[in-house]
Amino acid sequence: MIKHIVINGGGPTGLISYGVLKHLHKEEYFNIEDIKTIYGTSIGGIFGVILSLKYDWETLDDYILKRPWEKVFKINPEDFFNLFYSKGLFSFNVVEGFLTKLFEAKDLSINITLSEYYKYNNIEHHFFTVKADTLEIIDLNYKTHPDLPLFRALEMTTAFPIFCKPVFYENECYIDGGMLDNYPVKYCLDNEQCEKEEILGIRNTYPINNTNINENMNLLEYLQNVFGNILDKLQNENKLDNYIPNEVKCFCDKNITNYETWLNNLIEIEKRKELVEYGVNCAEQFLNYTKQLSS
Repeated sequence: MIKHIVINGGGPTGLISYGVLKHLHKEEYFNIEDIKTIYGTSIGGIFGVILSLKYDWETLDDYILKRPWEKVFKINPEDFFNLFYSKGLFSFNVVEGFLTKLFEAKDLSINITLSEYYKYNNIEHHFFTVKADTLEIIDLNYKTHPDLPLFRALEMTTAFPIFCKPVFYENECYIDGGMLDNYPVKYCLDNEQCEKEEILGIRNTYPINNTNINENMNLLEYLQNVFGNILDKLQNENKLDNYIPNEVKCFCDKNITNYETWLNNLIEIEKRKELVEYGVNCAEQFLNYTKQLSS
């Protein structure tokens, strides 16, 4: 029985994870009522929360796929000029923009704390962020940070440099947890001391970045490649040997998290549909593979 879920970070890949979760739940591979913990970094944390709100999938499809997100998430020319001081390109709040309506429809305050949210659904969430001054990864959950607002925790785990403003909390600066651990399966194994078969993991895999940084790149392309190379090196150095059998691997094109296409993947309805459908396909391939192993 699946009792724990681990969801990879990766911006628009959250829509792929959503497709995976939807299909596996519909196929009764797991039941949300059996879930004890959800571990998520960055966008993985957001979709973990969406899952734990326990909406029906038709409602979520309408909300995620059909809502005019271009009216919520838009970049104005002045945002580029303000970037020097604001430390983040997005002037809007991604977490509030994405989740407020879902919480209001459940009569939940957007100021709900981690402790209060745990009492609401009895699911223990773990969100991962990085303390910028020490490069220490921090596990945010209702036991370690009971009074921390849920939305603030999500802002901390999704504060990817350049895109989102860093979060200052109790005189410390926090950025996206994916900078150090984009797939926190080791934390789940260490914390829960459970059987590996009880964990469902959704993991992104990417091709090796062979792009050479050159003089013709614009600022966004340059930053994309520098950060990409740093993240690849960190992930490879911290590569985990924590094999879990119930792991859905989603092969992602490097361009999916490209700075210049990141927002388009979220606000264009056809691109959202493509990503969700790809997640469904990944889940179906996983189910077929597990059936072959058991036959």
